[in-house]
Amino acid sequence: MKELRQKIKQEVIDLHDIFVEWFTGSSNKIGLESKLKSRFFKETIFITTQGHSVNYEGLMNIFQNGYGVNSIFKIAISDVEVLQKIGDYVLVNYVEWQTNDLNPELTGNYNTRKSTALISNKHPFKWLHIHETMLSKPNEIIESLKS
Repeated sequence: MKELRQKIKQEVIDLHDIFVEWFTGSSNKIGLESKLKSRFFKETIFITTQGHSVNYEGLMNIFQNGYGVNSIFKIAISDVEVLQKIGDYVLVNYVEWQTNDLNPELTGNYNTRKSTALISNKHPFKWLHIHETMLSKPNEIIESLKS
């Protein structure tokens, strides 16, 4: 289980790195699009921080409309925790820190969300369900967003 936890943690980080590359437009769109689409089941459901349910097609539309829209977008991931292994899936919690500010530690311009995801437990990993909940901003500065 320890090896699976490490692989899932890396998957969460890797996918969010792809999101940053996508929304900043810092990598080739065609190559990234393939990486992005292959990470999700056609039955994937994404629950937004506003409580809206978005299916696979809607999620892909969000990505299509967002390529290269924010050259300074950053994401940091923390507190990745595998909660349960359920058949061919793992239930995962993690915290995601997002900003589109060059100096979020000075401006406080970032948001924090707690995410729960159901991910296949074998490589290549695929995401089936994601639910995000917005959190209040913490007082501490996020070191990983400084770079």
